[in-house]
Amino acid sequence: MRWLLIGLVLSTCAVGVSPAQVAPRSAPVLQSLDSSVINGYLVVVGKIESCKDDWVTIAVEETIKGEAQPKIESRLNNGDGWRGRDWQAQGARLLISFQRDRTAIIDLSSKDISVFRANLSVVKNANQVLDAARQIAKDNRGRYGIAEFAMTVAASVLTGTPQDPNRNWWAGEPTVQVPVDQNLAAWAEKAVSSVTPRDRVNAARALTNFRTASNEFLLRKLLKDPFQESFEWSAGLRIRRRINFPVRAAAFQVLKMDWQISVDQPVTTIPPPDQDWDVSLDLGGKDFGAERSMDLDTSRTLIDLTLVGSKLNETVWDQVLGLEELENLYLGGSNVTDKDLAHLTALKSLRCLDVSNSRVTSQALLAFKDHRNIKVVYLDAGIPDAALLKLKGELPRIKLIRDPVAILNPFLLKRIDINPSRTRSLFQPVGIFYRAAVGMRSSILLVPTKDLAALEDRFKSKLPSLGWVARGNGWDGPIPPVAKELQSSLRDRIEVDSRNWFNVETPPGYSRIFVLQTFFPH
Repeated sequence: MRWLLIGLVLSTCAVGVSPAQVAPRSAPVLQSLDSSVINGYLVVVGKIESCKDDWVTIAVEETIKGEAQPKIESRLNNGDGWRGRDWQAQGARLLISFQRDRTAIIDLSSKDISVFRANLSVVKNANQVLDAARQIAKDNRGRYGIAEFAMTVAASVLTGTPQDPNRNWWAGEPTVQVPVDQNLAAWAEKAVSSVTPRDRVNAARALTNFRTASNEFLLRKLLKDPFQESFEWSAGLRIRRRINFPVRAAAFQVLKMDWQISVDQPVTTIPPPDQDWDVSLDLGGKDFGAERSMDLDTSRTLIDLTLVGSKLNETVWDQVLGLEELENLYLGGSNVTDKDLAHLTALKSLRCLDVSNSRVTSQALLAFKDHRNIKVVYLDAGIPDAALLKLKGELPRIKLIRDPVAILNPFLLKRIDINPSRTRSLFQPVGIFYRAAVGMRSSILLVPTKDLAALEDRFKSKLPSLGWVARGNGWDGPIPPVAKELQSSLRDRIEVDSRNWFNVETPPGYSRIFVLQTFFPH
């Protein structure tokens, strides 16, 4: 009996594998069946006969490509022995492609098998997968390797597959690796005129493999492509924004960098990279009596401003009133007064206002009765039901919400938001984080250690009456009725925390409070 010992480590390359046990942190990179078969020097169908530690013996049922062998012995990824044991116990039928730099495995016994072809169609039937693999091997007889192009695809393409974004937590856009051949060239030459910007970006990138005079002409036209997209990222206590022109950038990359053709660089970002706009700023816990004014790099683009727990002066109020595009303003626990609130009605773009745990009265909120855009106001968690009901009757267009973590405001010295979504997602789908929620905010509160005991006593005396339950080293908030309707168990969470999230260190003399807030449709 002849055996073949494979030196490469087996890996579950995502061409059609079982659902991931642990949600990936980055968008999946998938290999099309076409690339998998063409790049395989040995492609077989078989079952795992035995499994010891990370080594498996595969009983070969069919050899689709390469030298036929009755058995193959190979090693799984370190720590992946459980996967081999599961496949062995289930008697799973596997399609395995041994390649120079990877080994791709498709579980043909999986109920939710999903395999991508080079044209981005999805095959969901085991027999059709095998028929396609055999045909690819036949059409490419004698070929043992081909260059691949990473085709960016929309997350929705993966709906219903093991990498479904509704079932996995990953960010970014997934890619499918397809062969660099004349099929790709023909697609790219046509896709440069697609109405879909992603297609135009992919087409420009793909054409780097097919340099011709006609393709140079096509790429030059893309240097004036009008499509633009907004990109935001965290920078300390700020969120910054830049507008990119990805189609122009892709075309310029190929012409100038890859093909070394002399072309003028188009505008690919607005503003220039060293002048990015601020769209969100967290200045919570500051005493502006000493600092005088807010540190604003840019003001006309600011959409989200947090001044929770801050002591504001007239200079700061003048700055706030000059933020014409401001949509979300968080003043919980600050020294905001009824008079200040009346001036805020001049902010015509304002949509969300937090005045929890402040001196603002219900009567003062009536100044927003005729405000055209405001939609949400956060109030103290302890506001009596009768008072809240009365106010809702007077402000029927505004959602009045008890802020579940307003209890923290008196103790806030400084907040560090550790979730890129932050409050910018309050009126935008969170997407990959939690599909049922419309916003999520994770924060670290830095509290003087000397105040920690008083804060924990406040938790014990106040939180139970608000529906919070002690668990572990913190408290779980009540599940909102709307969350129950959405069959979600998400809730707010407060805990004393000692971990250094995102390398944010705790200064001497301070303790950390971790806060997770989840916002649902109201």
